[in-house]
Amino acid sequence: MSVSVVDIIVPVFREEELLREYYETVVKSVVSPWRLFVVYDSEDDPTVAVCKGIAENDSRVVPLFNPTRGVAGAIKTGFLNADAPAVMVTAADLFEDIQKIDEMLEVLTRGTYSI
Repeated sequence: MSVSVVDIIVPVFREEELLREYYETVVKSVVSPWRLFVVYDSEDDPTVAVCKGIAENDSRVVPLFNPTRGVAGAIKTGFLNADAPAVMVTAADLFEDIQKIDEMLEVLTRGTYSI
């Protein structure tokens, strides 16, 4: 079982130039205990080497192979491996504001959200 409060799923495909910056942004921005699932489709993807390099130095980073290929399969693979109380999906291009993760978790914990 995870000790993280949030499991972050990031599907990747040829994101080798973006992944390190993405990871550093998570490290800098997220105070809550987290785990990062980097989900890839192919061992030939150059992103895998970058991911495994990061994971060697940070056990919170988990490279995951997606056996079904594609972004939907990657998200499903991430959710099948996640066990934190909160799970979120983000893109490696930092489209989502990673700095908002702790704020979102606080709202979730307080129960002051509406769907």
